[in-house]
Amino acid sequence: MQNTASGYSAQFSSGPDERSVMTQYQKNDNRECCSQFQTKDRRFPSFLFDNPLRRFFLSPDRKIKKFVKQGDIVADLGSGPGFYTIPFARIVGESGIVYAIDFDSKAISKLMKRAKKEGLDTIIRAEATSAAKIDFIPDHSVDFVFSNGLLCCMADHKGAISQMKRILKPSGSTYLSVEKLVRKRDPLSVDSKEWEEILSGFRVLERNNGISNRWAVVSPLDGFGVIHSDTEILEEKEKMR
Repeated sequence: MQNTASGYSAQFSSGPDERSVMTQYQKNDNRECCSQFQTKDRRFPSFLFDNPLRRFFLSPDRKIKKFVKQGDIVADLGSGPGFYTIPFARIVGESGIVYAIDFDSKAISKLMKRAKKEGLDTIIRAEATSAAKIDFIPDHSVDFVFSNGLLCCMADHKGAISQMKRILKPSGSTYLSVEKLVRKRDPLSVDSKEWEEILSGFRVLERNNGISNRWAVVSPLDGFGVIHSDTEILEEKEKMR
């Protein structure tokens, strides 16, 4: 992939926080699906993830364009109704593939209706399933895994991380983010200790600890051997092409 590790910080540290548009909903919604005691995967209404207000403050194209190129294979885990999936598909084009994974079948249905309308349905392969159950994606076949706030909405964190490692190419990279503005007793939350454990299983290219979320861009531990500088990372990526 033609990305520079030095560009990650500027890409993600500016502008409104990624999930700020949902913060109030998370605090106030007392329905069963969003209870802090819920142990099943968490479901949000699709309009929270794909609406004009969110697109105005959080341009999906601007966020992802440095990570993917034409012909890439992308896995959008926790895709929802396709806020990022559709832009991914436009970039990778007919020579690429975008896997859209979300356990909410209604969100997947909405995504594919939009994809068909825009002529992108041959590029997007959508499945209503857990990110921990994506065995249909071949081993080491994905250039970029996008996991934006996914882990805080599902119970099987280890299963999802294991699948990310399995499907990612040695030369690939992953964007991970988790929310911090969740109640401590929430069984789906990712605390600082678990976050560090997750990152220890990858090579960290860039990371940030914000007020409301944590994010990191990572690559496989065994992808490039022992690398200490951004220049070496870029040189090794070119060798892997």
